Amino acid sequence: MENGYRTVDSIEQGLPYPVVALGFFDGVHLGHQVILDLVQERAQSHGGTSMVLTLDQHPLVVISKEEPPQLLTTLPERIDLLLASGVNRVVTVGFNQEFASMSPEEFVEEILVQRLQVKEVVAGHDYRFGHRASGDMALMKQLGKKFGFSVLVVAPVEREGARVSSTKIRRLLQEEGNVEAAAKLLQREYSLQGIVVPGKQRGRKLGFPTANIQVDAHKIVPADGVYAVKVYLPEGYLGGGGAEVQGLNGRDQWFTGVLSISHNPTFDEKQRTVEVHLLDFSGDLYGRNLRLEFIQYLRPIYRFEAVADLVKQVEQDKATARVLLEEYR
Repeated sequence: MENGYRTVDSIEQGLPYPVVALGFFDGVHLGHQVILDLVQERAQSHGGTSMVLTLDQHPLVVISKEEPPQLLTTLPERIDLLLASGVNRVVTVGFNQEFASMSPEEFVEEILVQRLQVKEVVAGHDYRFGHRASGDMALMKQLGKKFGFSVLVVAPVEREGARVSSTKIRRLLQEEGNVEAAAKLLQREYSLQGIVVPGKQRGRKLGFPTANIQVDAHKIVPADGVYAVKVYLPEGYLGGGGAEVQGLNGRDQWFTGVLSISHNPTFDEKQRTVEVHLLDFSGDLYGRNLRLEFIQYLRPIYRFEAVADLVKQVEQDKATARVLLEEYR
């Protein structure tokens, strides 16, 4: 995270003309970018400070007994993406029982006015705030008049006749595995990140070793299937076959990969795994943190009657992925 990140308790006082975007911003997608662009435009026109105020976790984690939705971005990813959009400050507020019990007016007065010293608020038309999400943008405008700040409401963004939303992108990934459609709405490839942990080493015995990735439990894993991916090895050159790029925090290297997400029906596995084979790579990845960027869905998961048929299919998958990823080098 960069220097622009603050918590609501550590934000500086006296920043010039704060313009604040409100929202959860899961995925930081095309619709969110319209809000972020407007915040920066308004702040720049007044020589002010562009800010984003967002929650540190999904509200359902606190207020519901049901499982909260899996997310497109972890909190660190969300903060990094918001800062990369160009805003001056990303401010998180801890969503706990105390915060959840604040009335809409308390939220505005204590957080926006007293802590952030807001001059303008920018949010989507469906933004809700306060206890039980009882405040809407009409109320925000009323409170703006009371406390002396203006409110800009951003209309939803549509693509191909449908509203761009985090929910839609989650559905594309989880239900369809449509990583290409998701990438268009995210304006970047969807990615997973995780530590390589020991697996059953079946792939190694069959001639295509795989790295078993332990993914954040709250992060969306796309639908079962085989995918062509870019595999990033952060901070370190580990041998030939990779393409070196400038990463967020230094020199990274990426390899073409074939990723399988499944319960391994050929071997009657019960646990869902995320396993990736890196082309043109040899080395030990255990304990390394890998980032996977989804390029294209290749095929569904098959149950093979013979292991030789599985090996033949994997070779075809590798050839397909190699051609697809060649244009990125």
